[in-house]
This record gives sequence, C-alpha cells and structure tokens, in this order.
Amino acid sequence: MEQDRIPIIMHVCCAGCASHLVSELEKANFLPKLYYYDPYLSHVEYCYLLTGVQALAQQKELELILADYNPDEYNQLMVPYTDNKSIKHIADRSRLERKHRETVAHLIMDSAARSAIGNGITYFTSATLCSPHRDHPVLSRVGSEVASQFDLKFFYSDFRKGYWSGRHYAKQHNLPVSEYCSDQME
Repeated sequence: MEQDRIPIIMHVCCAGCASHLVSELEKANFLPKLYYYDPYLSHVEYCYLLTGVQALAQQKELELILADYNPDEYNQLMVPYTDNKSIKHIADRSRLERKHRETVAHLIMDSAARSAIGNGITYFTSATLCSPHRDHPVLSRVGSEVASQFDLKFFYSDFRKGYWSGRHYAKQHNLPVSEYCSDQME
C-alpha cells in the first residue's frame, strides 16, 4: 500500500539510472519522489534528458519535482580552480577532476537534501549511485555529510550492478539516457 511506504527524495540524473533505482527503492518499501537537477549539463542535454525523466515519472506514476536549471551554480564554484590568475587555481588535471567530482556531489546532495526538507521528507538519495562511472566513495561521504548537516537520512547502497538493466529499460521504453554517464570533466 502506498500510504505505508516511506517517502524519499530521489535525485535523478537520467531515466536509465532512475528506472533501476525506482525499482530498488520500491523493493525497500520507499515511495520515491523524483527530483531532477543537474547544473553541470548543457541546456540542450538537460532538456533532452528531462523528456526521458518526465516519461519515466508518468510510466511509474511518480511525482516529479523539477529544480531550476542554473549552470552558473556549478560554474561559479569551479572558477577559482580553473582560472589561472586565482590563488586557488589547480593546474594538475587529476586534482582538478577530483575537485570537480566533489563539487558535483555537493551540489547534487545539497540540492536533494533541501528538496527533502522543503517537502517534509526525511530520506534522500541519488540515481548517480547506479552509475559505475561515478566516484562512489565521494558520493557516499558527501551524502552522509549533507544528511548530518540537515538532520536527514541519506539512503546509500551500491546500485551499480543494476546499471545495465536500467539502460535496457530505458532503451525498451524509448527513454533518452545520457551518452556521457560520468563525473569526469568534459
């Protein structure tokens, strides 16, 4: 019964990872509310993936919350590290990519947590946990830190083994998925 399920804000990156995570959360007695947010994407990619997320929400009969699209959130946080004139400039590519992964994880988890608070929900998680291309130690640590900061509960599990089943579901249902499923810098 839907009323017995525990509501959870589920950050969504694309329909592929989201379809798998929805199934896993429902098995764990959660009622996911999809939360689409990704300031790191280009506007074209954001809109393209949004169509798949909207279709998935409709197919699964789930509420979809759309965050404002604001790429400046990400860009402003990264400028000190990419600007040669900044004292915080990071010239080493691997160190810069680590900073990028941390920044993206913080943006995603912080935004999902704030959405949970705004909707009176205690739990939050992210579909990025389905991707084998994401930095799970960073996602887990940042999610836990943000949960602690806001007195919420971050639901972490290693959902990577369902990555391909999620992409298969998306393909079967003609849902767009990201061709660039990673937290590496483009």
